[in-house]
Amino acid sequence: MILVSLNDLRGWLAALVALYSTRIQFFAQKAQWQVVEQQARDQKAQTNQLEATIERQGILLQELRQKIQNLKIQNDCLDHELRQFKAQTKPDSLVMAPNNFDFDLFYTAFEDRFRGSMADIKNLLQVYLPYVHRAIVDTQINRVVDIGCGRGEWLELLQ
Repeated sequence: MILVSLNDLRGWLAALVALYSTRIQFFAQKAQWQVVEQQARDQKAQTNQLEATIERQGILLQELRQKIQNLKIQNDCLDHELRQFKAQTKPDSLVMAPNNFDFDLFYTAFEDRFRGSMADIKNLLQVYLPYVHRAIVDTQINRVVDIGCGRGEWLELLQ
């Protein structure tokens, strides 16, 4: 039979408590280190992302500076051409429209060229007819006002 004194048990128990306290402190520090290491990795990743963004922005900034420089050169060339034109042109040499110039004929040709022919415009406007018919049914009003009717394509469609 082994007899152990109470004081011996207290000593062993104190030693065990000290050992486990040390181990607990070690694992707590290890967990803190892991948290700090993860935070450091996260910050490094964010830093890398920011550096990449700054690099991309720097490239874009350089491209914009080059475009501005090119535009300044083009502007200088246009200024030079304008000065030459002004120096070579006398105000009384500008061509004025003759008295018999038909502005109505000119404007009709202008509209046909840049707006489209009457047939083209009428074709484009047909998509709005269902809306007009629906408005007439809903409101029981069978009248339409076309303000600024141009050549009248819309009015022709509505008849």
